[in-house]
Amino acid sequence: MEEIKKSAAKNSILIMNRYYHSNIVYGIANGLKEKWLESLDASVPKSDLVIVLDVSQTESFSRKKSKRDKFEKNKLF
Repeated sequence: MEEIKKSAAKNSILIMNRYYHSNIVYGIANGLKEKWLESLDASVPKSDLVIVLDVSQTESFSRKKSKRDKFEKNKLF
């Protein structure tokens, strides 16, 4: 986290994969309260821009042949 904050303070361009937004989405999907999840990341530098790559589940699963995490394994999730 310190490295992110230092880079952000220098106005560096940071490209992040599944930054804090991912935690919020997965948490809500698991029944956690959005406000509580947001409070966990209150000190995290916020994004200036978020790009969402929208790919169907079928296409996504066909592209990723390697090991999936517990969320990626659950097609119903």
